[in-house]
Amino acid sequence: MVGVQSIFRSCASAWLLLGFVGLMATPSGCERRDCEQERRHCEGAAIVSCVSPCSDVGCHRTWEYEQCAVTCVQSEDGWPFCALSSVPDANCVAANSCGPDGPIACLYGYRTAEQKCDTGTQCVPLNGSAFCAVNGAPDARCSDITTQAATCVGNALLRCALGFAVEDVSCPDGCVAGVGCVLSNTVDPRCDPVLTHVRKYEYCESATTRVSCLDGYRIKATECDCVEYEGNAFCG
Repeated sequence: MVGVQSIFRSCASAWLLLGFVGLMATPSGCERRDCEQERRHCEGAAIVSCVSPCSDVGCHRTWEYEQCAVTCVQSEDGWPFCALSSVPDANCVAANSCGPDGPIACLYGYRTAEQKCDTGTQCVPLNGSAFCAVNGAPDARCSDITTQAATCVGNALLRCALGFAVEDVSCPDGCVAGVGCVLSNTVDPRCDPVLTHVRKYEYCESATTRVSCLDGYRIKATECDCVEYEGNAFCG
């Protein structure tokens, strides 16, 4: 889900420093704006909150600015929040809904985050959730699968969610349950999680090939200038 914001306080650090050294001049470019009670509102594309930066004697409540990626919206009950549009979204029929391109998160009828479904999948709204699935109907193969862990049907990789297939691909070299598509159905000693102490691991098979491992199996080989450093491998 896409949705980014940043937080900063209005000159709080500068004012604390000036109070400590006993100076009275206002820091250049700063305007002291103390506040007296806890409250929040929108100022442009930012959420402004009255907060106390510390519990020490002499600390003042001050305004904290939470910069939204797109815009700030004030709800009817006075609660400000970050949204991806300043107008309500007709697709926001629930907290998690489907937009034209994939799942969206909504608040007070406004879109707050979004995800694009991969080619060949579509968004499915179900039981308060919204997710990308291979098709819009439940898959009989998923009736006994309750998690999105990798399941193998022959050499095909199947992942399910709420009875729907969310991934269904053919693995050319092999498939391992719980891992997915692999380069070989045989465990690679250099991928052994007992020896490497991690489930995911990369190593240089040669100076031009980096191998990625998962749970002891080779899952990907990348042609690049491979360099090993501190127990891992990187493409140079």
